Amino acid sequence: MKKKVVAETKKQYTVMIRPSVAEEYEKLAGKLIMTRSQLMANALEIALDDIHMLEALGVVRVVGGMRKAQKFMDEWRNRQEEISRQMI
Repeated sequence: MKKKVVAETKKQYTVMIRPSVAEEYEKLAGKLIMTRSQLMANALEIALDDIHMLEALGVVRVVGGMRKAQKFMDEWRNRQEEISRQMI
C-alpha cells in the first residue's frame, strides 16, 4: 500500500533517548550518508506506518487491553496487601 507523499514544512521536536541509541543512529547515518536527524525522522515515519498496520490488524487494541488489565491487577494486589496488613 503506497501512500501519496505530501510536502509539509518540517517542525523541530525534542525527544529523550539513551545515549547508546543516539550513537547507533550516528554510526548508521554515516554509513547511509545522511545526518542523524534525517535518519531518525525517517525511522519515526516508518515506525508510525508500522503502528498503523498493527492497529489495522487489531494488535494495538489487544496490547492496550492487556496493559489496562495488568494495571487493574497491580492495583488489586496492592489493595489486597493493604487489607492484609491492616488485619495483622
